[in-house]
Amino acid sequence: MVPVPIILLNAHDEEEEDVVMVSAKSHHSACVTRQGSVWTWGFGASGQLGIAGTYRRQESTPQRVYCTHMGRSPDIMVSCGAHHTLVLTAAGQVWSCGSNRYGQIGQQDLVGSPEPNFRNISELTMINPVCFGHADGSTHIAFIAAGYEHSMAISHDCGVLWTWGRNEGGQLGHPGNYPNHDNYSRVHVPKALPTETFREPVGFAAADALYSMVVTASGVVWGCGYDHCGVLGTGQRQSIGVFCRVGGEDRFGTGGARTVACSRHHTFIVAHDASLWACANTLSHSLGSNTGTAGYLVHTRVDPEHFDNSQVAIAAIHEQGSVAVSASGRVYTWGHSMSDIHVGLGFNCPQIQWTLRMIIEASFNMQRIG
Repeated sequence: MVPVPIILLNAHDEEEEDVVMVSAKSHHSACVTRQGSVWTWGFGASGQLGIAGTYRRQESTPQRVYCTHMGRSPDIMVSCGAHHTLVLTAAGQVWSCGSNRYGQIGQQDLVGSPEPNFRNISELTMINPVCFGHADGSTHIAFIAAGYEHSMAISHDCGVLWTWGRNEGGQLGHPGNYPNHDNYSRVHVPKALPTETFREPVGFAAADALYSMVVTASGVVWGCGYDHCGVLGTGQRQSIGVFCRVGGEDRFGTGGARTVACSRHHTFIVAHDASLWACANTLSHSLGSNTGTAGYLVHTRVDPEHFDNSQVAIAAIHEQGSVAVSASGRVYTWGHSMSDIHVGLGFNCPQIQWTLRMIIEASFNMQRIG
């Protein structure tokens, strides 16, 4: 384990590719480069690295998944689930690999196969475009998000939300699918939410283990799923099997929300005014508070003084820790470091870093982040 940032991929030898996006979950990570390729590394037991033959294998350094695997269309986005990976190409196609225990990779042979196929796939494979609604496969997907064991996609033309995979907590949000705790409650191919659900296009989505959050075009946040510690921000710990409105300009100011980030115990929202909002978690250090309080059941603004009153550009979270990047490129982390050797926050620290701490620029070779 390494307690400080190290360079994994940066103009790699003859490849000379620049990373523009990174995604990570518990056991593996992936990135997309400006040149349109995907690289993966970590634990590949379920085939989530997307390289044929990598079952039960670990990759300690990034491995390129060649563009020929994606129909020669450049890759523009990647999202990691617990044991699966989603990739989006410039052509609007969704490719997936890894565990299909709950149907989260959306792979089913629609020709002559009435029964769903729940086998794992170790090579990135395109989800049949017919699954996204048009018989001619013309639906263009613009956004993807992988939850722990479920998946989400947003169409380009009208902002329709599609969900599939595990639905034990009602995290897929389909009407009539009230949360049930059958471990095998699942939807094996992408299924669209009714257009009347949000009454406007969806622009952003995020998910974790048993819940999902989206942001619509007007900045309104919606959520659904298993809410054991107030992660939805509705003000109560109550599981909801269909998407419910969390708040927009009424809660997050002019323009409402821009993005949302999810973890098992808390959520972050970055508003259009570049403020950061947090909710849930009985561990207040994940919320940037040193008060020892039990967390918040509605989204509460993180004190901007923690960021030297800078605007927040983006935020990300893992189970017990948090990271935010300011508009000036400064990186702040706080929360619970991982393991006894205190790694995961980007610096040597005690087990708990209660309030935000900036990682010095020298840790990133003086390069701007974001």
